[in-house]
Amino acid sequence: MEGFGVYYYPSGEIYRGEWMNNQRSGKGRLDTSSGNNEYYDGEWANGKKHGAGEFAMENGDTYIGQFVEDKRTGTSSTMKYANGDVFTGAFLNGKKHGQGELVRANGQKEVGTWEKNSRVKK
Repeated sequence: MEGFGVYYYPSGEIYRGEWMNNQRSGKGRLDTSSGNNEYYDGEWANGKKHGAGEFAMENGDTYIGQFVEDKRTGTSSTMKYANGDVFTGAFLNGKKHGQGELVRANGQKEVGTWEKNSRVKK
């Protein structure tokens, strides 16, 4: 498939977007079959999330930022958690890693350097 198209997967997932060499590539949206509004809307390369995008997860969390080969990786990304917490900062391989700020639902702020989801420096 080449160009723009819609594909209905046997699993119930639906992809609407650009294709190259029979793979998701370019801008597109993948809606899952979970029934919980899980989706990825953004850039693709070689069938993987790659570039800027928004990923709403089944658990209610939403990540807005960069992806590299399906992994949340970027320096200015935002993760909005279902519990009301919001993290803005760097991610590497799907985890908070680098400079960032976590604002808890109660207003408490944690600013500093993060490694593998843990704050290591204020």
